[in-house]
Amino acid sequence: MEEKTESARENILNNKKYGKRKSVRFKYALEPAYFVLYYAFNLTSAVLQNQMLKQTCLKKGYSMDICTNLNTNDETKAVEELIQPDVAKINMSILLLNSIFPGTFSLVLGSWSDIYGRKKILMLSFIGYSTTLGLIALFSFISENVTTLSPWVYFFSEMPMTFLGGWPTLDIAVCCYVADLSTDKTRSFRLGLIGFFNFFGSATAYFTSSYILAATNITILFIIGFACSFTAMLWALFMVDDSIEPSEHVSNGEQFKQIFSPLRIKEIFNSLCKIRPMKCRQILWALIAIPTLIVFTMHGNGTLNYLFVREQFEWSLRQWTTYESINSVLSVTGIFIGVMVLKKGLQISDMKLGILGLASFTVDAFIKAFATKGYMLYVSSGVTLFRLLSTPMFRSVMSVAVPHHEIGKVYSLTTCFEALSGLGAGPLYTAIYNNTFTVFTGAYHLLTATAFIIGLILAGFIVRWKSQGVTNQYD
Repeated sequence: MEEKTESARENILNNKKYGKRKSVRFKYALEPAYFVLYYAFNLTSAVLQNQMLKQTCLKKGYSMDICTNLNTNDETKAVEELIQPDVAKINMSILLLNSIFPGTFSLVLGSWSDIYGRKKILMLSFIGYSTTLGLIALFSFISENVTTLSPWVYFFSEMPMTFLGGWPTLDIAVCCYVADLSTDKTRSFRLGLIGFFNFFGSATAYFTSSYILAATNITILFIIGFACSFTAMLWALFMVDDSIEPSEHVSNGEQFKQIFSPLRIKEIFNSLCKIRPMKCRQILWALIAIPTLIVFTMHGNGTLNYLFVREQFEWSLRQWTTYESINSVLSVTGIFIGVMVLKKGLQISDMKLGILGLASFTVDAFIKAFATKGYMLYVSSGVTLFRLLSTPMFRSVMSVAVPHHEIGKVYSLTTCFEALSGLGAGPLYTAIYNNTFTVFTGAYHLLTATAFIIGLILAGFIVRWKSQGVTNQYD
């Protein structure tokens, strides 16, 4: 077994039987599927929190009239304050579920895909997302038309996506696929384009969700989300070519066994821990830590932001989705200006753009923490336009910090840490929110700001190490 794996790895290094394809049919075929999948997921998530609040309210014995009009008067606001901690705990449990197995699974997938191809793990994630969205639609239909189900059913609906790798699987597949089909000079553009489609899909989903809900009902909305994800899966299956040319002499069964080979993990840690010249190892670990901190905050904020705006500003679902759509449009605009104007036009380096993104994130967190009026969130989104540049820029820097045959390993370990960060983010953010939301609703944003300040410090060390003699690839 180990001899076969060693041989496979040698073939990668020598670019003989394994390695990047010379061409694919459609160089940008992945982006449409990626956009539609994120549209489907965010269309569902935009209103799922509302559905969970409603079902929690009903299961606690309150009337349908109260549960469908939460936060509209003093009585229903008091009811919502009683049930919000329960919904926060469900969100925390979903986050933990989506961290443990996907985080562990993602550790080996990048190294494995260096040999056996990106498309296989890409399809795993599309199948998982589609199945989960289908179950959400089913549970919603039963709850709305048959009998009110416990909101915990949405925790169980996450399991197909989780056990097929979840977002870490998708993240690894997409990043490795883009790295395969781009050069060092074009990689930040391609990663920025992926970020563009991500948040454009989110903006479109948030903008349309409340209108679809008003015109139909929540079950129909969930069915539309499932149909979109299923369409994206079919597109990826038939239109996206693998960027890696795998060996024809290794059976599918043997490939599957190799996923769980201990040698996969050994290869990853050998790659990350080996001595590199000119402080490249320290730089690489700092580059892994920064995206992990960013995702840590996204884990924590993502479970609480809707509850935050309802408590702090008494926003309705439409006000929330309107804000999120505008926020996503501004984020997309920031990515576009950053990549096309600052990067390609003014030739500002990936490292400097990444630092600009971190600084913007920090300011955004402080504004949200102390916001007393809803319009302040819009101000924050405009002032911190470039915050989402940080992740694609640091990943671009990361991709040139190691040889190409090690990119999958580096992305695997990074995604593993990002996923497992949810184990800390979920309980910590939920504990802070549940203990402060009636007196200082935005307290958890101060934790977010602290994480970004640490990221800025690490970025400063990278710049310093570079100035001490590391090659100019980090300029």
